[in-house]
Amino acid sequence: MEITVMQDLVLFVNYTRLYSVTVITPFGINETWVPEGAVVEIPEVSWDLGNGTTIFQKPVSITADRPYIIKPNYTVYYRIDVYMPNGTVSYWVKRGEVFIYNPPPVIDFGNNTRLLGAEPCELRADRPTNCTARYTKRQFYVVVYMLNKTWEDWVDEGALVEDLNVDTGVVNAGLGAKAYYKAVYVAEPLVVKTPGKHKLRYRVEGWVSVGDALGVPIPMAEVKLCNSIVKTDWSGVVNITAVSESLCRPEVRAPPFSPYVVIAFVASAVAGVAYFYKRQRGR
Repeated sequence: MEITVMQDLVLFVNYTRLYSVTVITPFGINETWVPEGAVVEIPEVSWDLGNGTTIFQKPVSITADRPYIIKPNYTVYYRIDVYMPNGTVSYWVKRGEVFIYNPPPVIDFGNNTRLLGAEPCELRADRPTNCTARYTKRQFYVVVYMLNKTWEDWVDEGALVEDLNVDTGVVNAGLGAKAYYKAVYVAEPLVVKTPGKHKLRYRVEGWVSVGDALGVPIPMAEVKLCNSIVKTDWSGVVNITAVSESLCRPEVRAPPFSPYVVIAFVASAVAGVAYFYKRQRGR
């Protein structure tokens, strides 16, 4: 300042007192001068370090009545990623706190598959980390066709679906006066590995007796039960085993008369001829 004095002059000089305010942050030191009595506001700010760590600075307010060195309080948060069977969810957790995540009790994938038996995920937030939500049980919705009913429900993966054995008892096969059969359908357990529709398979243990209209057994008759074909023994009986998903009746291919009847008839005829011949010679 330059003043030209032309006469007597009294000067009064005003001064403003300034104080140094220094703010120390994790990322450096910032110093500034502020007038005495001024209010200094340090707002809340946050820094994302890009590695799953975020630092939050708490706000500070002071009145400059002296030099200040300010160290704001900071809170550190870590990102916890929770890996779910159907995606990932993330949470910011204060450093040192215990994080407990309770997964939804049921996850339904919408394709007749669901998970149950959720186990909580628990850890201490001492760094950016992750945990996996685990489920103890996977279930499939299945429709199972059995011999005499249809059953459907949610079933544990690997569970067995069974049915009671079905015994037809002795039934007239409709193949002649003496054609009978008996079949026991023993259910083979179904191991559930996928959702959807399934058919139970049955081991068929059958017994078939084939005779002609006179009730005489027919040996070597061809008997088909489900997908198995066998022939009767010399007593006209056959024990047959097959695998089927449905009830089946035996199919029999046999001559109308037992060969035993034919043999007896031939033998009788031969005996008759021999007797007649013998009588003729005796005259």
